[in-house]
Amino acid sequence: MKIPIILFFLLVLNVSFGQQNQIKKITNIKDMYPYWMPDGSGFVFQSNRTGNWEIFYMNQNGKEIKQLTSNGFNNTTPTVSPDGKTIAFISDLDGDTDIYLMDLKGNIFDKITHNSFPDYHPAWSSDGKKITYGSGPTDEETELFEFNIQSRKNSQLTSNDYFDSFSNYSPDGKKIVFIKWLPNENGELHILDLATKEETRLTNSPVFEGHCVWSKSGKDVYYSFYNSVSKNWDIAKINVETKKNRHSGRFIIK
Repeated sequence: MKIPIILFFLLVLNVSFGQQNQIKKITNIKDMYPYWMPDGSGFVFQSNRTGNWEIFYMNQNGKEIKQLTSNGFNNTTPTVSPDGKTIAFISDLDGDTDIYLMDLKGNIFDKITHNSFPDYHPAWSSDGKKITYGSGPTDEETELFEFNIQSRKNSQLTSNDYFDSFSNYSPDGKKIVFIKWLPNENGELHILDLATKEETRLTNSPVFEGHCVWSKSGKDVYYSFYNSVSKNWDIAKINVETKKNRHSGRFIIK
């Protein structure tokens, strides 16, 4: 078996210093933010395996991996349109993070935000006509916005001087669940009624809560939370009407 010359050099160098029994981690590969294709054939995700954050596709059994972006910039948090044809994602192609659209082959064909603020976590409406996201100049001024695909208009949905993001449409498109970082508190789940603009607090716990998605019925919301007992992240479910929680961890959320 032939050993590549650079690998041979590293092996010799390692032995020469008497460190042949020591292993040092020199890579820190992370795969994050998986998002399933609507037909369940696979999912898209972000990974830093090439050095910077790029977007990849993996089929259901994990045997096929395709790199969709390779532009040398950071491309993150991909989400797939309900028809399975378009990926919305965040990229710093122009120096700050904006939302771009690309097809499943990785061809970027549209940019839907044009501001100097950081944009966060795009999410499609169930009919594929709108995208909600967070945006703002500072954490305290990050609000929820909505982009209309047909009219190409961006509308501000919240205005409360807190960090609002990780938003997701209800199946009927009438409400948005999102995470709001409140003063002296962790991120808490809130629901925004798009017709009345009324906000309803959904959780009230001492732990940090992250990504949230609706159940298909629209009666429950699934979300991640930091389990202070296991020191890991767990998944919880909360009923929108009763506000009762169920989860897989040992920590009881009240």
